[in-house]
Amino acid sequence: MADYTIERGWGVRERMDLLAAVHEPATVAVLDMVGVAPGTRCVDLGCGGGHITMELARRVGPTGHVMGIDLDGELLALAATEAATRGLENVTFRVGSVEDCVETGLDLAFSRMLLSHVADPAAIVRRMADAVRPGGMVLVEDVHFEGCFTEPACPGYDRWVEWFCEAVRRNGGDLDIGPRLPGLLRGAGLVSVGVRVDQAAFLDGPHKQLQQMSMGKVRAAVLAAGAASADEFDAAHAELRAFTDDPTTLVAGPRMIRAWARRG
Repeated sequence: MADYTIERGWGVRERMDLLAAVHEPATVAVLDMVGVAPGTRCVDLGCGGGHITMELARRVGPTGHVMGIDLDGELLALAATEAATRGLENVTFRVGSVEDCVETGLDLAFSRMLLSHVADPAAIVRRMADAVRPGGMVLVEDVHFEGCFTEPACPGYDRWVEWFCEAVRRNGGDLDIGPRLPGLLRGAGLVSVGVRVDQAAFLDGPHKQLQQMSMGKVRAAVLAAGAASADEFDAAHAELRAFTDDPTTLVAGPRMIRAWARRG
């Protein structure tokens, strides 16, 4: 896996909760569309704070099981505690690299915003395809940062998008991978490919803070990549915070591409 550009650990939980809240409605709509039946066995690769892991666990019920895999042991510990609080005994979290996933015979393999941070996304999709049984489903969700915009224009936001994309690229990832997802599924030999495109945009409220909050969490990576100086970054971040706090402005995050297919 490429180096993850965003900070890890307990300190990013607030951002993970906000990110999950922003994207949950569209993800839930796709899960409703494709169907996740009771008794289903699933894996959630790069599960982060386990938000979708627990949503899947709720859907599959006590006769099903969901495994969440991520490198961030601190986030997984928090997720495991939350799952126990919810009484979800059908979910397991494992610290590890997604490249080491050896599960087979599953009904569903899922990932959200994972493939944009790996050096070989095609290999991960093939691994997901191998993890599901014949007739099983692979569902992937990822970003297309080229679609980010504000109204009116905010130069600080444009710089954040440019710097973030460059830092991820230098780490081996691609924040514009979203449109490639259907092709990656076909390339893994999967069939009955479907796709949906969504984009979150806000005028006010806590969800509007996601992009400026995310900007703060990639400062170290952007500076380490040499994409911006500390003064440049901090000035742009201050501009974006002020812009975000203005209820007359619009902030649109990246397009989110959701694609799914079945193993023949």
